[in-house]
Formats: sequence, structure tokens, C-alpha cells
Amino acid sequence: MASKIFKDVLDSKALKGKNNEAQAAACLYIACRKDGVPRTFKEICAVSRVSKKEIGRCFKLIIKSLETNLEQITSADFMSRFCGNLSLPNSIQAAATRIAKRAVDMDLVAGYTALLNFIISLYNFKIITNYFLGILRVSIQINKYL
Repeated sequence: MASKIFKDVLDSKALKGKNNEAQAAACLYIACRKDGVPRTFKEICAVSRVSKKEIGRCFKLIIKSLETNLEQITSADFMSRFCGNLSLPNSIQAAATRIAKRAVDMDLVAGYTALLNFIISLYNFKIITNYFLGILRVSIQINKYL
């Protein structure tokens, strides 16, 4: 998928003069989102030598030039992976997902990123249940994705 998007970008010559690696990284980001396994820009940066800023610029240009529509990223897209990285039980993941969806439905998190909504949901779950989850452990794990 990413290679097809990259070929389309090169053929369109819309990003002529831009760093090829940045274009490839942005294509990988788009392909991940289209395939239902979204990654953060920071995760894409970790596997490339391109800055988040450059990937973001190429991403915007590619979306515009190829007239591609991508669905909005939600916290539910990241929930299982992040909860797994934190070694949290499925019950906590399910509760945090419900909290995140409810917050979106109630328009409480308008303007927040999906990742921030995820963090808020986990924190709210922690408060509601008094489940002990070291804030340091969470912040270290979350920082990997910011």
C-alpha cells in the first residue's frame, strides 16, 4: 500500500524537490491509517531519519495532491496497543475505551488529539476505580508516542 502511494506521489510530481525519505515516511503513515493500524508521527520518525515536522508537511501535501480522504483518528484506534504496552488488563482497556467514546459523544474533548483523549480516559478510569497505576510508568510509556 505504501509503495503504491509513494509511486502515485512520484508520478504526480506534486512534491518535486521535497526529501524522498520524508515523502516515503508520509506515505507509510498514510498507508498505516488506511489499513486500520494508525501510527503516530513519532513512531514513523523512529523508523526513518526524518523529523515529525517534515513528515507532517509531506503528509499534508500528499493528501491535498492525491485528493485522498482519511478517516479521523480516534483514541480507540490506539487504545488496545497502548494498554498492551502498559500491561493493563482487558477490563481496564474496555473501561477506558468506553470513557473515551463517551467523552467524544459528549463533546468534552473537542480539539484534543486522539492520544490526549486516550491519556485523559485512562486517568479518569484511574480516578473512578482507584486503580493504582504509577503516573511515572504511564508518562514514560506515553512519551514514546508523542
